[in-house]
Amino acid sequence: MSHEAALVVIDAQESFRHRPYFREEGFAAYIERQKALIDDAKGVGMPHRADLSCRG
Repeated sequence: MSHEAALVVIDAQESFRHRPYFREEGFAAYIERQKALIDDAKGVGMPHRADLSCRG
């Protein structure tokens, strides 16, 4: 299958946790939405690369 798009997730959630403005509220919802995006990409066979080893 040929694709013109790919999904790449690069440590987005972990980098925000180290910012002075980071707040825990809403973080779990963000992680769930990010995971759903990755799962959807996988589901349609889109090339993807995600390292979520630091999930909260």
